Amino acid sequence: MVKIMPLIYPLPPNPVQLTANQSINQPTEVNGGTDITLSDDITKTFSEVYVAVNPNNPEQIAISSNVNYRKHFVQSLFYTNDGGVTWKRYSMLPVDFANQWCDPSIAFDNNGNFYVSTLIPYSGKQYRPSRGINIFKFNFAGNLVSQIKIEDDYADKENIYVHGNYLYCVYTDFLPKWKIKLVKINSQSYSQQTISVKKDSVQGAVVRIDKNGNIYVAYEDIGKKQITIKKYTNGGSNFPFASNFNINSITTRSYQGIDVLNNTRANSFPSMDIDKSNLHLNRIYIAYAENLGDASNYHIVVRLRYSDDGGASWSSAKTISLSSLAQAW
Repeated sequence: MVKIMPLIYPLPPNPVQLTANQSINQPTEVNGGTDITLSDDITKTFSEVYVAVNPNNPEQIAISSNVNYRKHFVQSLFYTNDGGVTWKRYSMLPVDFANQWCDPSIAFDNNGNFYVSTLIPYSGKQYRPSRGINIFKFNFAGNLVSQIKIEDDYADKENIYVHGNYLYCVYTDFLPKWKIKLVKINSQSYSQQTISVKKDSVQGAVVRIDKNGNIYVAYEDIGKKQITIKKYTNGGSNFPFASNFNINSITTRSYQGIDVLNNTRANSFPSMDIDKSNLHLNRIYIAYAENLGDASNYHIVVRLRYSDDGGASWSSAKTISLSSLAQAW
């Protein structure tokens, strides 16, 4: 269910204007560019950083991240529309509860607006289950325009994308079985359509749309140790086919981490994008982590595959992480 929320919650605090010359941390030159430290608060821990660049205007950059501030979980937002000369910073997104679960995702539309998503916890609970997804719409200036709420218990790991007048949100629903759902929202009327993508032992979905309007959803089938890609035509009403390829997954079913990663949780969930240029028009790229070793001798790398025929077939996997790294994911 999609709800449009009134803007009754102020941004706490008001956005802070940052400039490249501000001494929040003095910028330093690195390889001819400029490093800007957007936050130097050592009391906060940042994770799951999501960076998005408007493909129609690369001067627009939005960054969102989980923030753990003394066990207070929020989601921050940094935004520039002048290529990083000045930044607008929100210490947390505007919500009606103390904590946010994050899993940030960002998408730009063709009008310079951008959308930022976050998970919604039940009041007073910092951990599972969630009670849905909030999606915030900001304009070119970085000001909040509207808020969309998708109400679905146990929603997790959301990913958003905008194509034409539609906002797409794909996520994992953990109740009663692990399954992938895709919600298509009309950005004008806010009407919505929910598509059940896959049930049972699946997680980590991402959605993208090619230049012809075909919808692609990629996710990890943990039970089969595969990356699966589904293609939808005619705005999502037709489902022509699915394709997949096998991987040596590093995803674990528990909250325990991997020994060689300092007990950090890691996964093989795919990242996906589609080329809109004339050089490789509609080429689909998928990146994921894979263990080239075995369960007792991990050698984790980042792999890349691509498809030039709408996902019907896939290239062989190529390792794109640095060979000098002991583990990469």
